[in-house]
Amino acid sequence: MASKKINITAAIITASVFSCLFGCSNIDNAPSEIADTTSEHTVVAERSAGQESIITTTEQTTESKPAIESDLPVLKGNLKFQGRHLYKNDIQWLVQSGSAAEFTVTGTNVSIVLTNTSSINDYSSRRPRYAVFLDEKLVRDKIITAPEENLILFEEESPRTANVKVMLLSEAAYGPVGIKDINIIGGDPELIKPLPDNDLAIEFIGDSITCGYGVDSDDGDDSFSTATENFSKSYAYIAAEELEADYSVVAYSGYGVISGYSSGGKNTEETIPQYYNITSTYKGYDEKWDASERKIDAVVINLGTNDTGYVYSDDPSTCNEFVKGYVSFLEDVRKANPEAAIICTVGLMGGGETIYPLIQKAVKEFNDDRTTCFLSKEMDIEKNGAGALWHPSEKTQKEYGHIIAEEIRKAISE
Repeated sequence: MASKKINITAAIITASVFSCLFGCSNIDNAPSEIADTTSEHTVVAERSAGQESIITTTEQTTESKPAIESDLPVLKGNLKFQGRHLYKNDIQWLVQSGSAAEFTVTGTNVSIVLTNTSSINDYSSRRPRYAVFLDEKLVRDKIITAPEENLILFEEESPRTANVKVMLLSEAAYGPVGIKDINIIGGDPELIKPLPDNDLAIEFIGDSITCGYGVDSDDGDDSFSTATENFSKSYAYIAAEELEADYSVVAYSGYGVISGYSSGGKNTEETIPQYYNITSTYKGYDEKWDASERKIDAVVINLGTNDTGYVYSDDPSTCNEFVKGYVSFLEDVRKANPEAAIICTVGLMGGGETIYPLIQKAVKEFNDDRTTCFLSKEMDIEKNGAGALWHPSEKTQKEYGHIIAEEIRKAISE
């Protein structure tokens, strides 16, 4: 893919220049915030439509400092991406659960401008949530509430070099977060560099379990909110971290293989296979995904839980339909990842008795030496509690992440 561009503001500006230019911020919608790298974040509750959204913010704010602007083609060559992303309207969009941009930057004053214009007017429980990490420390965890949000990562007297990661915590269905600007003062914009790739790359394909749905709640009776959906606490992210691997995700809550979540009928709209080859189902960001962008070493498919509303073990026709659909999906995954180990599983939230035998049958029919399956043990709510709407708790996700990491180790060593 060709190099992309974002605005990079870079200059060494004296105090006299600042006094002349103060107030010329390019962010009109919200004041800048300084990343709090020394103390715990403040949790702010925002209530809307009877729901409580948790927004982690920093305690200090400051006016953004202007700088001389220049364009540099850094997006493609100077940022490392985890997961699916899309360059559109001079903005690099993070579109899937856990989609992230990582880079190293040097300067005395560095800030980033994040944007969302498509879903910030939705109910507060349905707006995108993102995180920013500075040298692996979380400095912002927030639901985006303005068309543009500016975060000053650091202000130092002498140049500092730091690693930055911006991550979409909520899932694709609730909209992307875009990186619009990287602002540098007292440094060289050409020193923006992507973090190096890890040796191992894993793709996770799943549903709400993979998205980290409800993981930041400790009450199973809580309704859904993006404020409690957190991919950084998902088993997928935990497994990738344990294996020191890069990752990519395709996951949508309620989606299945041949039927999405339903109460008996067939839900054909919410199935993963029909959307596997695009960046996102979110309108305007549903472009074809180039699977060759990153070679994948292992693929974990954790699907079938939502199919149980339609597929019944005593109904041979739906069982055969599921097997046929699963085999067809395996063919698509293998085509996109010709050298990867493929690991198929289900069971954490049920489906072990109904769906897992069908997955075993599909894997056998697929007859691929590098495709395996295992049954996930159903979560223990009495022991570990539950997240929102009885989804896996943080403790369950953590335990499951270690299990998945071990299954990946076994698969890639064979």
